Amino acid sequence: MGNNRVFALAALLLVLLGCIGGQQSYEDRLKGFSVSYPAGWAVYDDGLRTIFSPPAQGSQIAVLSTYSSENATLRNLSLSMLSRISSPSGDVRVLSQSQAPSVLAGLPALEQRVWLLDERNGTSKRSYAHFAYARNGQRYYIVFLVFEPGYAENSTLLEERENEFASLLASFKLV
Repeated sequence: MGNNRVFALAALLLVLLGCIGGQQSYEDRLKGFSVSYPAGWAVYDDGLRTIFSPPAQGSQIAVLSTYSSENATLRNLSLSMLSRISSPSGDVRVLSQSQAPSVLAGLPALEQRVWLLDERNGTSKRSYAHFAYARNGQRYYIVFLVFEPGYAENSTLLEERENEFASLLASFKLV
């Protein structure tokens, strides 16, 4: 009987540790994907995107899944995103960006990293975004990590979020 209690206590402890420091799963059959994300993060869907937010402010990871009859290449999609995140007035502009081929859920993908300078409200703060684009037939997936202006300056936080983003990308599956 004592061994059973020890076993039950050990199993409970493992479950609790998994919830505290482990991963949780999210699946959206309508949008056609599933991912794992860090335990303790909030998840909500705003109708367009599924957003994964850590307890600390300043960054988030999101997944956008949409159909399009256009035959856009991933490169064109990335260029379109660049024009959307920089402002025509020039108060948010691209400082640098890089692209590299990748794979997402077994699909050919394109990853894009972008550093921005946000000079709105009389301040000058850098922000950062990391995108992964993939296409499955007429469905496009955009998975992205974004930082609010100023938060990407923290290299420890940036590295932590990049690792969580890489983990989420590795867990990304089509359903």
